[in-house]
Formats: sequence, structure tokens, C-alpha cells
Amino acid sequence: MINKVIICGKLVSNPILKNNYCRVNFELKEEFLDKQRKQVSKTTLHPVSFGGSVAESFVIAAKEGDIILIEGKMIINEYLDTSGSQIKEYRIFSSSYKILSSAKDLKSPEIDDDFEDIFNNKSYESYR
Repeated sequence: MINKVIICGKLVSNPILKNNYCRVNFELKEEFLDKQRKQVSKTTLHPVSFGGSVAESFVIAAKEGDIILIEGKMIINEYLDTSGSQIKEYRIFSSSYKILSSAKDLKSPEIDDDFEDIFNNKSYESYR
């Protein structure tokens, strides 16, 4: 079985390192046409974790608003909440990342080239 996740999204807040570990949320926006052919925009938050040296470098390099490509695996934590209900928490544990654009310069021309290459199935390895 393969457990691999690749997402590209906007960092919601500045990352904080705690006990050699970092947890952040990424905002992903998608636009599509509904059944009535109306343009719909949907935004979802995806929790991502970093550990070890990846977490240390991420906290230094990444800032709120940055557009970042994340590669990792899906982790599912199951636990009981205070009322005794079973909870499943889905989280991406990142093994690598690439900052495609900082919040300061969102209109960088090379971003469009990166996105186009990635979504046209060109090798992801060149973006690490």
C-alpha cells in the first residue's frame, strides 16, 4: 500500500516549534462549476505536522501567507473525547516542503511555471 500526499496551499499562520515538532494549517482553495453551471469557490483547511530537522527548517523559512508545496503521508489519530465519543483526526505528516511563493511576492512569474509543471505531471523531484 502507498501512503503519499502532495498538497499545495497557503500557510494560515506563522509556524511555532515546540519540542522539535510543528503543527500548522494550510488553506486550499478550489473553484468549479456546479450543476447549474455557476462558479463555486470552496476553501478547506488541512492540518500538517513537521518533525525533527524538517520542522526546524520550516519554522525558520515559512511565514503566514506563503504558498507551499508539501509532500508527506496521511496520519489518522483515534481517541475518545471528554464525552466518550470516538474521534478520528486526519493529519498530514510532512517529509519535505518547497516554498513556491512568499506572502510578500505572490505575483512572482516563476510560481506559475512551477504550478504548470507540477499539474502537467512533470517530475516532482526537481521541486525538492
